[in-house]
Amino acid sequence: MSNSAYAHGLGGLGDPGDYFFHYTSADAAFGHILPAQRLRLSPYRDMRDPAEGKDWTFVTSMLGAADETDSDEIDQHRAWADLANSVKRRSKLLSLTIDSEDEYEAPWTEMGRGYARASMWERYADRGRGVCLVFSRKKLTYRLVEAFEESSKIVFGPVQYRPGGWAHGGASGVVLRAGESDHIESAVGAHLDAYAEGLFLTKHQDWAGEAEYRFVVVNDDVDYASFDYGDCLVGVIVGEEFPAWQRPSVDRACTNAGLRLFNLVWTGSRPHIFAHDWHESS
Repeated sequence: MSNSAYAHGLGGLGDPGDYFFHYTSADAAFGHILPAQRLRLSPYRDMRDPAEGKDWTFVTSMLGAADETDSDEIDQHRAWADLANSVKRRSKLLSLTIDSEDEYEAPWTEMGRGYARASMWERYADRGRGVCLVFSRKKLTYRLVEAFEESSKIVFGPVQYRPGGWAHGGASGVVLRAGESDHIESAVGAHLDAYAEGLFLTKHQDWAGEAEYRFVVVNDDVDYASFDYGDCLVGVIVGEEFPAWQRPSVDRACTNAGLRLFNLVWTGSRPHIFAHDWHESS
């Protein structure tokens, strides 16, 4: 790495908090994402979290006259759950990583950066053989909202982590009213709006190290959605185990796309980012 220049942070690209980070395989990045200049949003059934791929389960109680039968509550409960989960099945999400809001004392300050998650390099970026794509946070937010705002409901923000996941707060509790089965659709919509953060932007505590930022798009499609990210991609970080034989083609791809290329190396239990010209040091 004799011709590499150590890049503090991201080599002058910006400050912590300016970026979204997307861990992925080299094949996905250079075979699909960069050539098409598009990012894909996936349905909940594709999520790695086994709890997120399942339907929401609500706990209901019935208010109403004493002579209302149990069957009314059962029917309303089923109708409520069916309507709410039809929304979830039509939801697509894009999961990104942000810089941690936790304070890291020197000399470990860089451990809070979005590209410095060892578990995510292992889990999502082919065990360090993949890449981490760096997007402008401000530009990508604008681009995604612009792409979907006319046709979809959009929920986005940093994910909150709770011991019970989405059911930790009041999102799972539903009060049904006897004799109001004709108004369930509007009631479901109001509940999903009121608890959007809990339902769409909350995960179990054990995922907290990912510091996820999520975009959820809800429309009539039940499959994938995608959008053109334009000039939002600003850099590519390749993992420490990135194969040497792929480096020349990646160098050319980034040069042609006008992207900064970085190499991540772990030294002294810390991640370091280097701006690297492989063709000069090979």
